[in-house]
Amino acid sequence: MRAIAVNALGEPDIIITPHTQYLVLGAEPAVRRFAYRSLFSDHMDEVLLHDIRAALNQEYVLGSPHFKAKIEQVATRRVSPGKAGRPKREDR
Repeated sequence: MRAIAVNALGEPDIIITPHTQYLVLGAEPAVRRFAYRSLFSDHMDEVLLHDIRAALNQEYVLGSPHFKAKIEQVATRRVSPGKAGRPKREDR
């Protein structure tokens, strides 16, 4: 929260130094603060926000099925939820 107070509101802090990407938002401090606040002015779609939170909480990948398949190949582990319930028994 300290960085928000510094970047968005201009509150001084001896620990936080401006990042290069923050500095390119404007030549003047007031312009940078305005540009920084405007980055967060749009509201995020509730469905997308839910999907992001679920993926983070469950430590799964968020993306298209194709993207998830590629990540599973590289990571050699499951990156999305499996089917619920116990596996079906094989007929003997």
